Amino acid sequence: MRIGSSANFNGSPSLKEYLEAIQAAGFSETKVAGEAAFPTELLANDPTAREIAKNLKLSPGKAKNLASSVVSIKVSAVKPAVT
Repeated sequence: MRIGSSANFNGSPSLKEYLEAIQAAGFSETKVAGEAAFPTELLANDPTAREIAKNLKLSPGKAKNLASSVVSIKVSAVKPAVT
């Protein structure tokens, strides 16, 4: 899953839903200004992440693929001045 996908985790909003919420708050010209993937090597060394992967019976490849889908985004938007 990359930015723009409709898939999400544990009820987290999709990108579309997130941008729509920003627009509903009164912002316009909403766009994704940047994206950074979560480093998968951090998850490989995290005991909690390893336990989750074990409980979900994820293969190492599936776990790596899933971990690489976690992204952080930067959003740019304009909120009109109130007059």
